[in-house]
Amino acid sequence: MRELDFIDIQVDFQQYTNPWTAVNVFVSDDPDHVLMGDEAYLYRFDHFAYTGIELYGSGKKIAVPAERYQESYRLVIKREGTSFEFYSGAAEIKRKATCELGLHTKPLYLESQVKHGQNSYYPWLFSNFI
Repeated sequence: MRELDFIDIQVDFQQYTNPWTAVNVFVSDDPDHVLMGDEAYLYRFDHFAYTGIELYGSGKKIAVPAERYQESYRLVIKREGTSFEFYSGAAEIKRKATCELGLHTKPLYLESQVKHGQNSYYPWLFSNFI
């Protein structure tokens, strides 16, 4: 991730398979272990089907959950030097949080994950083969 960089993810539809179905975007300095647990990333910005938009830093909640989106929404992470801005919303920006990373010497990585939970196989199987 460069000093001036951003990612803008547009989610048009999020299939509900369980309450913890999620779209996650991570900022990490260790790309091999980011999905190993909450302490493995610097920031996690996500939308869970049950709780809505959440922002975590090193495993600790930074922002309170926002509304859950039934229609399309965006997750945006913007970096300017050591400052990170996190946006979410539909047509306009509805939530915003700013965080300072401080002095950090390791390279940073942006990663994303779409998680359907452990029960996603059977809806997929029955939708495609029966």
